Amino acid sequence: MLRFLRRKDQQVHQPAYQPRVAPTDRIYAVGDIHGQAHCLDILLDRIDADWRHHEDGRRAQLVLLGDYVDRGADSRTVLDRVAALVDGGAIALRGNHEAAMLGFVNDPVKGANWLQFGGIQTLASYRLAAPRRPGPEELTALAADLAEAMGPHVALLRDKLVNYHTSGDVVFVHADLEPGVDLELQDEAVMLWGDPEHPGATWRADKLVVHGHYADVKPIESEGRLCIDTGAFYTNNLTCVRLDGEVALFGSLGPAPGAAM
Repeated sequence: MLRFLRRKDQQVHQPAYQPRVAPTDRIYAVGDIHGQAHCLDILLDRIDADWRHHEDGRRAQLVLLGDYVDRGADSRTVLDRVAALVDGGAIALRGNHEAAMLGFVNDPVKGANWLQFGGIQTLASYRLAAPRRPGPEELTALAADLAEAMGPHVALLRDKLVNYHTSGDVVFVHADLEPGVDLELQDEAVMLWGDPEHPGATWRADKLVVHGHYADVKPIESEGRLCIDTGAFYTNNLTCVRLDGEVALFGSLGPAPGAAM
């Protein structure tokens, strides 16, 4: 079921399902980065080397699955990288952490809970700190300072991220899709935060959903699903899946830890 590619840091997985990306596409999907800029830089080098290895005429497309910020130390640098990649043609999905960060900027009192699940580390990357006793006035001032420090990153999060991307029979989304519901009718909260009623459920039998959000130390395959969030902020391993005529997994720490799925 598995065979090794020429590069030692890649393993090819031929899954039971058959959905494939469009025959003209070679897609590199990258899992949740969470402020780990060094992991992203390593992985981008490996993606570039892999792309150069192929000469079959497919069009290379980079798809980032969201959650660029929070928890790790270098969220600001990661957003710089994401902005440059988007300008170069990459597809960047919106994750729940980007939604929460932008929610704090827009309404700091209502969105103050962002500080409790990674926002403090993101603030530090912009040389800001949360007040010890954050009341409405302090939160409002902090949000204004953050918006100023973010500069073009505000527009990146607000205008340039998308909720999903498709190629052939494959759908890329940050977290989840409601089973059987058409993409254009999907609830954005489910796509970003997950489906509380059917977490990880098959969307459609003839489709493959590639996503992040549900962190584990290895990629997880289930029926019609492939999750590649390998907890980069605590494992130092950021995972990519290459989809073309096959499915290849590789990471920033060498062989993909989920190779034996």
